[in-house]
Amino acid sequence: MSSLLTDLAARPWYTSPLAAAEDFIAAYSSHLKRSGKLEIPNWVDIVKTGAYKELAPYDPDWYYVRAAALARHIYLRKHVGIGALAKLHGGKNRRGSRPSHHGDASGAVQRNVCQSLQKIGVLELHPDGGRKISQDGVRDLDRIATSVWEAQSAAAEEEESEEEGASRPALCCGSTCLWWIVSLTPAPVFVLRALQRRTRRSRRRPPLTTRSKATLLHDPMPV
Repeated sequence: MSSLLTDLAARPWYTSPLAAAEDFIAAYSSHLKRSGKLEIPNWVDIVKTGAYKELAPYDPDWYYVRAAALARHIYLRKHVGIGALAKLHGGKNRRGSRPSHHGDASGAVQRNVCQSLQKIGVLELHPDGGRKISQDGVRDLDRIATSVWEAQSAAAEEEESEEEGASRPALCCGSTCLWWIVSLTPAPVFVLRALQRRTRRSRRRPPLTTRSKATLLHDPMPV
């Protein structure tokens, strides 16, 4: 475990352990599908992923998603066996009126996914048993994690800029809107008064000769 922590500490801070699991798995599964290197068995559309399941997965790309999830799980650990992976993707085994228990996923499915990843060089066998991530796999996962992190950072910056823009007060003067960043420099009093006078002049009503006084009594006051 100490060597694992040392390896993780030596890696860049934006690598896949620190990337969001959902976003990383979605990005890596789409990458595996685009590359076309991952070998897909013929039974992916009819097989159940566990004995407690009733039907096959609805998602036609579930094999790519499972491969991405297993690759990330093994990336975070020293080496993982098929039994631990089967327990990882297990679920609730409903037993009718009796209490539900945890049911392991299909070991054959997990083994086939690991073998497919091993053929493309993402995983390799560990001397102590199980499988571990290879150097090529670390490189690929780090690259995908970097792209995911950059996309998340760009989205966060856009949200912050939108929030800052929404928090700035707008002073409308006729057809022009003058923005004043209150957080940076307070607006002088004479500037605000001049803008208010200009706004009143631009919204001034026509003379009383064209409108009756009774109508003006029911109209809202000009802002």
